[in-house]
Amino acid sequence: MDARTDIFSTGVVLYELFTYNHPFDGENMAATLMKIIHAVPPPLKNFVSDYPPELEAIIFKALAKNREDRYHSADDLALDLSQLQEHLKREIIGKHLQQVTVLLEKPNFSRPRINCCRPCKSTVRTPRQTFFCGKCNNVSQGTN
Repeated sequence: MDARTDIFSTGVVLYELFTYNHPFDGENMAATLMKIIHAVPPPLKNFVSDYPPELEAIIFKALAKNREDRYHSADDLALDLSQLQEHLKREIIGKHLQQVTVLLEKPNFSRPRINCCRPCKSTVRTPRQTFFCGKCNNVSQGTN
């Protein structure tokens, strides 16, 4: 036994976190122990419909039967998880930026609102000489 035993345990916890299932679920303790020794856990797709494939690779590397095939340290596992996290952040941000670009390209989005004369009955003056028009939602600086 060495630190890679803890890596295996961490893999079990990660598997359970994402699937809400035990990776080695037997009918009794003996069956569970036999699965831990000999069986490969069911793929994540059996329990989760949308997940990054890199996540499954990380979890299954942590759950490798042969300790030489597992991560050699918790730092190695943490590095792969943090790299996946950064990749997912960039992917999500990229998708949001694409959605914003589509919205900005719509003709109605950037069309200016009908301007009304300032001051009008809808204009509210704030203490800093900023005017807000409730009719056209225009905010302007000035002294009127």
